[in-house]
Formats: sequence, structure tokens, C-alpha cells
Amino acid sequence: MKINPRHYPTIILTAFVLFLLLGFLLGFTPRHGGEGESHSLLLLMESLV
Repeated sequence: MKINPRHYPTIILTAFVLFLLLGFLLGFTPRHGGEGESHSLLLLMESLV
């Protein structure tokens, strides 16, 4: 299957948004100062189990 070059921007933007949402769900949020709670992933894993 060949991808039409006209769809490249849509594919790139969709992949960016999906990985951005995945990162937020895993707890990688932008924070000032570099220090903060690092237990977000642990809480997510506990809620899934």
C-alpha cells in the first residue's frame, strides 16, 4: 500500500497528537522546576490492575 504524499502532514500531526496524549496518560506532564510527583505512572498502573 502506497501512502499518498498529500496525506503526510495529516499523518505526522495525528501521530504527534497520539503520542502527546499517551505521554500525558502515562504521567509525563510539563512542570516548572523539574521536581514534582513521579508517582503518576505508579498510580496509573495500580488503577489498571
